[in-house]
Amino acid sequence: MSRKNSYLACVSLRYDSDYIIRTAGCIAEDDGRARMSVISILPDMPDSGQLEAMEHLRDISRQCDAPMTILCNQSPVLATVDYIRRHKITHVIAGMPSSGESEGDFVSLLRAVMPKVNIILIPKPVSVAMDSPVHASFD
Repeated sequence: MSRKNSYLACVSLRYDSDYIIRTAGCIAEDDGRARMSVISILPDMPDSGQLEAMEHLRDISRQCDAPMTILCNQSPVLATVDYIRRHKITHVIAGMPSSGESEGDFVSLLRAVMPKVNIILIPKPVSVAMDSPVHASFD
């Protein structure tokens, strides 16, 4: 009997990380309502901006029926690996680094330590201003 997939959305405490949670929610939904959770790991206690972002991200997590865990740990990779093992996570979903950047230390180390866990990198959506040529009127 194959085990059901479980997804972990890894986010930083930035307001715009909500796209990762929303995308992970869609992926879990498409996978037969697979289990999903959200994690954010900080090296120190959050500042006021991060606390505001935390509330926003918790709201998005609730909309996706996903519990959100926030940990303070100097080693985000080891804390994530511990979470993955304890919760039997099969897929990790994270934001893709900006173009031209490598996949990042976090993802590289996670791949090395947890080679059997599928890691899905989600590109950040491009926003288009309403007054850009893409939205130009052709009267």
